[in-house]
Amino acid sequence: MNKQIPGPIVIFGAGGFIGFNLFLDLMGTRSDVFAISHDPKKNWRLKKINIGSNRIIKCDLTKKKEIRDLIIKYKPKTIFNLAAYGAYSTQNDPELIYKTNFVSSVNILEILKNNQKQSFKLNNLYKSSINSSFIEFVSLFNQINFNLEVWLT
Repeated sequence: MNKQIPGPIVIFGAGGFIGFNLFLDLMGTRSDVFAISHDPKKNWRLKKINIGSNRIIKCDLTKKKEIRDLIIKYKPKTIFNLAAYGAYSTQNDPELIYKTNFVSSVNILEILKNNQKQSFKLNNLYKSSINSSFIEFVSLFNQINFNLEVWLT
């Protein structure tokens, strides 16, 4: 099954429980999968695996330029956006919750739309913690002829 997913693959939120386990599973059979975290050097899950640092990448999803640079460099054909903020009682900054959980998804889609003329085409975008606003946003992108197949998990 893992070989059927178009690559390269990037996993935003790879330091979280679901993202980390997905990364481990894909990493076992593929060399074109990348774990993305806002601070991989501090993440206890990512620190415990012994792999080359070229597969674990720092990217702050609240910074559009960092997302754009990553997408242009790695040209992913599949993106898992499993990043989340606000799940724990210590994560209570409303602005950061909004930026991480909603604005980052919007930024990813906008960057993909603006860079679709490059030599890569995104086949799949997976998003957890789905909300109706995100679904409406994806519908809007589809209406403006942005060729995107979306799998919502």
